[in-house]
Amino acid sequence: MRAEAPLKTRRSKPRTGTGKRKRRKMHCCPLCQRYFSALNKHMKNMHLIRNSVERRLLLNMASGRVNIRAAPCPVPGCQYQLSRLDRHIHQSHTELSIAERAAKMNQARRIRTMELLAELRATDPTPAMESTLDLYPGVPEEDIDVTPPSPVAECGSSECRCIRHEYEWELERVKAERDEFCREVRLLRRKLQKQQLERVTEGGRSSAASEEVGPSSAASEEAGPSSAASEEAGPSSFRQRQGEPHEADKPPAVDGGIPADVQGEGLDPTPKMSENAISKVSRVKTFIMYMANNRSRLSDWLFLDNMSRIRGLARSVVEGGMKITTAKFYLQNTLHFIKFMTGIPPKTCRLTRVQFTSVERELKMGVRSLQRRVVVHQMSTKRLKISKLPSRQALRGCLSAAAAAIPQLLGKLEAEFDNTSRFLCYGYQCAYWSCLFGHRPGVYANMTDNEVEEAKTLGQDRGCLLHIKEHKTNRTFGEAQMFLNPAEFAWLERWMAIKRSLPDANKFVLYTKGKGPSKNLNANLQSAWKDMGLAGVINFTLIRTAVATYAKKSQDPKSRKKVADFMCHDTRMADKFYVANPDHCEAEEVRALVSESLLVGGGGDDEMLQQQQQQQEEEEMEVGGGGGGEGGSGSSSSGEEDEAAPSSSSANPPPQEVEEEGTPIQSIPEKKTTKEQSKQRMRVRRLRFPPKKFN
Repeated sequence: MRAEAPLKTRRSKPRTGTGKRKRRKMHCCPLCQRYFSALNKHMKNMHLIRNSVERRLLLNMASGRVNIRAAPCPVPGCQYQLSRLDRHIHQSHTELSIAERAAKMNQARRIRTMELLAELRATDPTPAMESTLDLYPGVPEEDIDVTPPSPVAECGSSECRCIRHEYEWELERVKAERDEFCREVRLLRRKLQKQQLERVTEGGRSSAASEEVGPSSAASEEAGPSSAASEEAGPSSFRQRQGEPHEADKPPAVDGGIPADVQGEGLDPTPKMSENAISKVSRVKTFIMYMANNRSRLSDWLFLDNMSRIRGLARSVVEGGMKITTAKFYLQNTLHFIKFMTGIPPKTCRLTRVQFTSVERELKMGVRSLQRRVVVHQMSTKRLKISKLPSRQALRGCLSAAAAAIPQLLGKLEAEFDNTSRFLCYGYQCAYWSCLFGHRPGVYANMTDNEVEEAKTLGQDRGCLLHIKEHKTNRTFGEAQMFLNPAEFAWLERWMAIKRSLPDANKFVLYTKGKGPSKNLNANLQSAWKDMGLAGVINFTLIRTAVATYAKKSQDPKSRKKVADFMCHDTRMADKFYVANPDHCEAEEVRALVSESLLVGGGGDDEMLQQQQQQQEEEEMEVGGGGGGEGGSGSSSSGEEDEAAPSSSSANPPPQEVEEEGTPIQSIPEKKTTKEQSKQRMRVRRLRFPPKKFN
């Protein structure tokens, strides 16, 4: 009888080891103090912890995987806070037992976890946090017995057995009460979550309905009665109307400051670049505060997705008493910030790429709508500035007066130094340099002692050439140059000798108190202008514009380009505005040109007809007569060509003989001809280029 085959099992791979399944390690839940092998699942289902960061912190605390190397020592009286707390507790605190050291390690992990949970709660995360360990720390970890219950030794006494049973019954009752309380807490949390979800949904529906109704209603519904009242107050209260949220409600970027790469300072910022960056950040903060007014949840940045609010911002900025150029700066800086956030959004941001694009497009429309008013404003400003320009006589008078006053002021300073004479000397010197070179005041303020010494070393008999590195347009034009003749450079050397004897001087030629350059040169220029007895308001910009304008009117384009490059002036930007602002003489010349093109006056149309008839007669004379002959000779010559055409084509003569015997080719015009003239042209072409014959 054949033996039966053994049954096949589904197990494809044999088990290794002893054959026993390895039990998963159980961890104590930090919230309910119960042991679970699947603690992550327990926290999701039982404690409803949906935030992944919060859940990871609690799991690390339960498993002991908390980085406490740089944490302070929890042992009372120990001030250790370096890089290896774990080694310190085990090696330095030998007075503690092994269990006490482990308890101290658990205490340090708990303290560090509480700090991390508090930092996470400060960011107002999404989803919201469910645990409250950082708010109510409760009993420290070392005071809680979290070890698994050990088996109880039986002593055999009935009294001890009764007492133990009573304790067990009491423990079961307390556990049942705890489970009931936990169940009630879960139900309450679920109700609260449903209410919050309904509130968010209703808020989204109301905002969408408000966008359909109009921008004014959306702003009033979203911001509440106070915002609606401020909207009715008028556009002049933009800064008061924007509101400022509570410190705990601000987005993380507002609390912690906007990073340097957003501000645009660069790696090596100048003081002017830092000031510009501060201005940009203040405008961005104004935008954020305006958009986040009376909004409860700001960490997700969803308050930016409100097109009606953005349109209200654009109107408020324009109509709130600001200059139109300042309003454009507000919108442009806000647009740059939104573009930066689109590329690198914050961790808690829930705006999608489509929402970012909508916000960016709305801001671009606002900037584009302001462009026409900005151009008109710039034109009026330039026209007003041109009307205030000093005349050529005033600039020549300034040069002569400064050349006479500078040596006298230097002699007075050499005899007795005082700040009044020093500042007046600054004004005369800057006025003299501005009338010669037309530089900005930053060129004179940033001139250093080393640059003067370098110009003296490389100087020649005809003069010295100064190279100033730091100024506004050094990225485009490089160093700014100033050429001084020997007498003018001697003034500078006398001032440098006076400066060396002063105790509080810095590295700048026109020094002031402190380490930075002088910022009051404009006031010094105005004092010197008044001391010269010249009329009118003056500043460096007017002198620079006057020098550039007079060079444009009196020099040829090549010479004007040299002057503009030497004074670090962009002629393209100047022509963009100054061409549309002509003076009376230029406007009169343009009118004369237009009048000449229209031939304004009596008989203008008759003159045009006479000119056209003369041109037609000249063309007919050129076409009809060869070499200046009359019409008859021209027709006879054409008839001769007609008779000679068939014989010549049959004989097929070479082109050289045709050119000698035929009609001259120069008599045929290149313009549009009549039918007879076109026939004549074709006959001549056949004579010059006969068709080839194939055998």
